[in-house]
Amino acid sequence: MKWHAEYINSEPVDPYLGFPLWMQTQVKNRTLWAYNSFHAEYLYDYITSSIRERGRGACKYSMVVNLPQWIKSAKNRDAIAKELKNWIEQDGGGKHDK
Repeated sequence: MKWHAEYINSEPVDPYLGFPLWMQTQVKNRTLWAYNSFHAEYLYDYITSSIRERGRGACKYSMVVNLPQWIKSAKNRDAIAKELKNWIEQDGGGKHDK
């Protein structure tokens, strides 16, 4: 199992309705996407965490385990975190006041 979205014309889309994902952008020539602000916040928390623990009961099929390596990479951390934070703020959500 791999972490991915469905694609139409090389663009990520919702797997149920086939609509383009609103939260998507290019980061380091890769497409970063999220389904909604909750998904973006979850990713933001993981990306900005100094200790990345799987948590109790995590398995090989969890979202975090299957994130693409370029998202997990420390060299992309700041750029990805910046985009995720922008999305969270635009959506009016956000426990992230940093």
